[in-house]
Amino acid sequence: MVFGGFIKGGKMKTKFLVFVCILILVVSISCNVNCDKAIEDMKRTMGEPDDVDTYSSSDYTEMTFWYWSAGIAYTFKWGSSIDGCDESTYTFTPIPKNSSKIEKAKIKQTKKLVDRQIHFDFPVIK
Repeated sequence: MVFGGFIKGGKMKTKFLVFVCILILVVSISCNVNCDKAIEDMKRTMGEPDDVDTYSSSDYTEMTFWYWSAGIAYTFKWGSSIDGCDESTYTFTPIPKNSSKIEKAKIKQTKKLVDRQIHFDFPVIK
């Protein structure tokens, strides 16, 4: 007997187990939000990126897709501390895909500084 006789009969047990399995599936799917659809939409529009930077921890993922010759980077963030998929765009002066690693690193560093500045709340002095 399941739950000390709470659920009696084979049909009730089966219905209850199916209900519990569906509930667990729905909860696990809703908790596992990522940016797959947004990333696929971006790739469909822009094509495959020239470079991809990825950072992941146990409960956070950030991916930046670089399109050097278009002068644009798309960043996608998701995880337990983010509601849904956080998307942002960073534009810069376009450079050839085969530019030096140093030139690309400078652009990436500038983007990091801009990202940090956006996330800080600076007091307004009146």
